[in-house]
Amino acid sequence: MPSPSPEVPARNRPLRARAVGAIAAVVALAAVTAPADAVVHRSTYWSWNGPANWTASYGTYGITVMGDHGAVLDVGFSSTVCAKGANWTASVTNYFAAQRRTLVQRKFKITSASRIARPAGKGVSYRRQTIGGTLGKKRALVTFDYDFTTSTGGVNYCYQRSESMSALATSWTAKLPQLRTVKASLAYSGPGA
Repeated sequence: MPSPSPEVPARNRPLRARAVGAIAAVVALAAVTAPADAVVHRSTYWSWNGPANWTASYGTYGITVMGDHGAVLDVGFSSTVCAKGANWTASVTNYFAAQRRTLVQRKFKITSASRIARPAGKGVSYRRQTIGGTLGKKRALVTFDYDFTTSTGGVNYCYQRSESMSALATSWTAKLPQLRTVKASLAYSGPGA
């Protein structure tokens, strides 16, 4: 695959530096004020504020927070081999198409999809898409991020991040703001932070 874009600097950006930038954004969100009934939950690499009866499963590069009424916040990130494409635009198109296909294969019914765009404050090759939909009795918002990081030995590597917020459709209106508050409180202190 040729260079990601004429806008991307010719020098390769180290994967660690790109991951640190993304992690810094998550860590910066930790300054958000939590509701009065929130408690701090901690693991080796993660901390977050939320109701005392909510739980989480923790990984080095991801977290799944689970609450009442089927509320779930799942965030994960990693490096990956870039999606195939003759250029960066084709790689981006193929990556997001594959993510949407995977959702549909898992019986996720897509009801809305933002256009693929560069979020404010991100590098020139960083792209994001947010997808709304349903899965059984649940509603969800799923966000995918994708960015070129480096080429090593002729292989192009990209950063990928996924985030989903879901809850029972009957509780969606009440749970979405709560999930967003928990997400805003996430702090990561693992490798690369």
